[in-house]
Order: sequence, then structure tokens, then C-alpha cells
Amino acid sequence: AAYIGGASATSNTAGGKKFGIPVTGTIAHSWVLSFPTELEAFTSYAELYPDKSIFLIDTYDTLRSGIKNAIKAGALLYEKGHSFGVRLDSGDIAYLSAEVRKELDKAGFKDATISVSNDLSEEIISTLVSQKAPIDSWGIGTQLATGGTESSFTGVYKMCARTDNSTGKLLPVMKFSDNPAKNTNPGVKNVFRLYDEEGMARADIIALEDEEIECGKEYLYHHTMIDYRQFHFTASSVRPLLKKRLENGKRLSPPSTEKERLQESRKRMMDEMETFDDSYKRILNPHIYKVSITEKLKDLKMEFIKGRQESVFQSI
Repeated sequence: AAYIGGASATSNTAGGKKFGIPVTGTIAHSWVLSFPTELEAFTSYAELYPDKSIFLIDTYDTLRSGIKNAIKAGALLYEKGHSFGVRLDSGDIAYLSAEVRKELDKAGFKDATISVSNDLSEEIISTLVSQKAPIDSWGIGTQLATGGTESSFTGVYKMCARTDNSTGKLLPVMKFSDNPAKNTNPGVKNVFRLYDEEGMARADIIALEDEEIECGKEYLYHHTMIDYRQFHFTASSVRPLLKKRLENGKRLSPPSTEKERLQESRKRMMDEMETFDDSYKRILNPHIYKVSITEKLKDLKMEFIKGRQESVFQSI
């Protein structure tokens, strides 16, 4: 999931072997601690991995020993035509990365890279970028694997239609809740993405299964919960988002390998993200992307709401 979402590599070698994800990694603190000195740990690692040496420099003291020993080990690599990098995993990352960059540049290693880790989140990364911290790559683990403050996805499957036993047709049904956000949209549906004349995504529209949205034609769309929120839009292009993958238990698309599926999914995600304006993707106060319903679905929903209200009043 992380690779599909934009991560460039993994430290999980099994993931690399099974899915073809590029594998990368650095020294662990245990590696440094297993040698008599930090310098010996670095030089030994450099001998084993001369093309991918990234030295973890905060095991003892980042500025007083770590970066100095990394430069010594890196100099040996440079003599053999190899480059190197360093990693920070603790402390004030903004300050330390700037100081480490100075030391590397002063020693003549201007192409040496700086990687950082230490429980990074998108907010921390955004702050470091805004401070112009000289960081080349980010190692993200805990926040990515656990989801951080969003450790669960608050979405559930709900029934939207039932089969009429006498006709075999699907009849729409709707679940009600004291929390309006949990009221469901009735009926079998389709979802369309609307694009403007520049090819940028402007809204996703939930429609009933038999509806079509035509390019160049203006439609009125409604907020899923707030009655008075609505907007008119004329789409330059329209793309249905739902695709049938299985029918009667059989795959409709030709089989592909796990590696191929992963690469296809990653490319599709990257291509789709390019169609969203940056205002939707910013971390602080992002513009809210519209997800709305058609007039026909809105009318059907209101019929259910009105019918429920009438049945409640009749029972009082």
C-alpha cells in the first residue's frame, strides 16, 4: 500500500522479493554497537556495501563523533570511486541536518546525501521542508505502518437494495440514523469523476445505476447531507470510476502477476494524483474536494425520508 501510495522503496526484503519493490536500507544501531568503535562499524559496512553505504551517525554523538567518522569512512569510499550518505534518527532534525550538511560540504563531499527517520509524519516532513532542511530522503516507518492518528478507516458496507421475491428486481432500501452522516444513499449506484477543460478533476458524483452524465451538458448536483448545498457544473470529460472485476465468481480481466498488478496500481495512482489541484493536496487547510449526488438520487433519498417521517407520525 505504501509503495502504491508513493513510497519509492522498502526496507522489507520479503516485499522486494515478492513484489519487485526496490529495496533500500541503512545501518541499524545494533550494527554500530557490535563493533569496538563507530569508525570500525562504518568502514566494515562500507566494505560490504560500497555502492549503498548510508551511515547511521547518532548512536553516540551526531556532531562530535558520528559525522566525523562517517566522513573518514566516506573518504575511503571516494578513493575507490564510490559515494556515500548519512542518516539522522534522533534530535533536532532541522538543526542537525543543516550542521551535518556544512560538515560534509566542508570536507568536499557535496554529493553525499542526508537521510532522516525518527517517527516522521507528514506534518513533521512538511515543517522540515518549509524550514529548508537539507534532507535528501525520508525513512518513514511507525506513522506509515500504524496510520498514526487515523489508525482505522471509518467505513462500512451497508445494504442499498433488496431483491423483490415476486419480480426478481432490485428494490432500493435506505438505512436511517440519528447521525445524518450515517444515513445511507438508497439504490444500486455508479460513480463518475468530472473533469474541467484542462483535464483537472473537479468532483466525484454518485448517481443511480441507470444514470449517465453527458459531457458539455450542465447538471445540478447536491451535497450528500446538507439540503441547501448544491452546485451546477458542465464537465468537459466524464469517467466512470466503477469497473466490474468479477462476475459469477469468475475474473473478467486477464490474470496478471502480483508484480505487474502492483506496478499498474502505482502508475494509476500517480497519474490520478496529477489531475488534482495542489489546493486539495496541501496538509494545512486543504480545499475540500466535492463528492456529491445527482438530482435523481437526491429525489429518491427524499422520498425515503418523507415516507419514514409519515410512518413515524402515523405511529404516534
